[in-house]
Amino acid sequence: GQAVKAGDILFELNLREAAKSVRDAEVSLENAKLSLEKIKQPADADTIAGAENSLASAKTNLDKLTLSQAADYQTAKDARQKAEDDLAAAYENSFNEISNTFLDLPNTLTTLNDVLYGTSISATESSIQFSQWNTISLMSSTETEKKAALLPFQTSAESDYAKAKLAHDSTIAKYKTISRFSDRTTIEEMLDETIDTARLVAQALTSESNYLDSWVRFRAEDGRTAFTQVKTYQSSLATAIGKINAHLSSLLNLSRSISDSRKAIQTADRDLATMDKNQPLDRTAAAAAVRERGLALAKLKADADPLDLKSEELAIRQR
Repeated sequence: GQAVKAGDILFELNLREAAKSVRDAEVSLENAKLSLEKIKQPADADTIAGAENSLASAKTNLDKLTLSQAADYQTAKDARQKAEDDLAAAYENSFNEISNTFLDLPNTLTTLNDVLYGTSISATESSIQFSQWNTISLMSSTETEKKAALLPFQTSAESDYAKAKLAHDSTIAKYKTISRFSDRTTIEEMLDETIDTARLVAQALTSESNYLDSWVRFRAEDGRTAFTQVKTYQSSLATAIGKINAHLSSLLNLSRSISDSRKAIQTADRDLATMDKNQPLDRTAAAAAVRERGLALAKLKADADPLDLKSEELAIRQR
C-alpha cells in the first residue's frame, strides 16, 4: 500500500449529503408523528357528516338503479310482446288482404281479356266487320299511316296481359290450397306471390289503358270520334287500376309490417340479453360502493385501530 505520515488526509466527508440525509430523516420522523396523532384523534363532525352523506348517496344510487333496471327490463319485455302481437296481426291481416285481392283479380283479368279479345266493338259498330277481336277492330279502324304507331301499344298490351294471366292462374291455384290457419311461412310466400301478381296485373291494366288512349288520340287527330264501347272500356280500366293499386299498396304495407315486427323482436331480444348480462354487474358494483362507504363511516366513528397505532409507533421507533 501507499505509505502515510502523520498529518496526511486519509478521506473527506461529504457534509452536504450528510446534512440532507439528516433533514430527510427528521421530516420522515415528523410525518410519522403526525400520522400517529391523526390516528389517535377522533374524526370531526364535518368529516363524519360527509361520510354519512356519501353512504346515503350510495344507497340512493343503488335503490334508483334497482328500480330503473326493473323498469327498463319490463319495457323491453313489453316491446317484445308488442312486436309479437304486431307480427301475429300482420299475418292475419295478410291473409285477409290476399283474400280480398283474389276477389277482384278474376274480374280484372276478365276485363283485360275483353278489352283485347272480346268482340263488343264489332258488335256495336256497324262500320266494323262483325264478330272479330277488339284488337283487330281497333287496328282496322285506324288510318293506314297511323297503324304502325298504334302497333307497339297493342303489342305491349298483349304481352303484359299474357304475363299477368300466367301469374294470376298460377297464384290463384296456390291460394285455393291455403287457409288463414296455414303456417306463417306459407302465408308469407303467398303474400309475396300475390304482390308479384298484383304488380303484373297493374302493369297490364296500364298498358291496355295506354293502348286505348293512343287509339283515341289517333282518331281525334283524323277528326273522328271514339267508339262508345272504347270509352266504356277506358272507364272500366280506370276503375280496375284504382282497385288493384289499392290492393298492392295494402299488400306492400303488410309485407313491411312483417319485416318491421321481426326486426323489433330481434332488437328486444338483444336488449334483454344485454340487460341479463350487465344489470347484475351494475347492481353488484353499486352494492359494493354501499358496503365500502359503510365501512369507512364505521371506521371514522370507532376508536383508533390498535393495529394502526402499533404500525405508526413502530415506524417512529425505526426512524
